[in-house]
Amino acid sequence: MLTFVVFRSDCKQAWFIDGQVVRDSKVATLNNKYASNEKFYHIDVNDARVINMKDSDLKGLEEDRSEKITDAFINVKYPA
Repeated sequence: MLTFVVFRSDCKQAWFIDGQVVRDSKVATLNNKYASNEKFYHIDVNDARVINMKDSDLKGLEEDRSEKITDAFINVKYPA
């Protein structure tokens, strides 16, 4: 089993996504300040588990959904 982990920029939270979910996800292009038409996997937020890294007890794996996140994107990097 493969799990992708994406850390929030301040490393206070990490998103854990099963590799099968990533493999089965659609690829979308997004424009951002770094690149145009950059490819990302479009992943439903319900398919990811968020871990609060500051918590020492990770039993519950509950997420604070105060930011109303509806989906997540993982950058697609192809070999050169």
